[in-house]
Amino acid sequence: MKWDGFGALVSADPGKVALRSRRDTEMGPAFPEIVAGAAQLPDATSLDGELVVWEEGQPAFERLQNRLRRRGARAARAVDEAPAHLWLPPLGKAQPDHCGHDTRGPG
Repeated sequence: MKWDGFGALVSADPGKVALRSRRDTEMGPAFPEIVAGAAQLPDATSLDGELVVWEEGQPAFERLQNRLRRRGARAARAVDEAPAHLWLPPLGKAQPDHCGHDTRGPG
């Protein structure tokens, strides 16, 4: 499945959570639910994942784009209308296929 989302980097440090794109754009104000969830992580945690919004069981890129433009009260309302999720790739030991390629997928 193509995730059709935004690459996102989350870092949690004492009293501070940052949500940024892989191009270093601040995204936290547009996705308060992700920031709130990341605030529960242990200090000095960094995650590299994909932000997605689901619609009818499929990633909905247009809805995700609309979320990026919202701030403040509009972003808070959007949490109920089109909640974002941070998809993280599975962690674990790489399992090479018969040709020696890593089968975990793109990272």
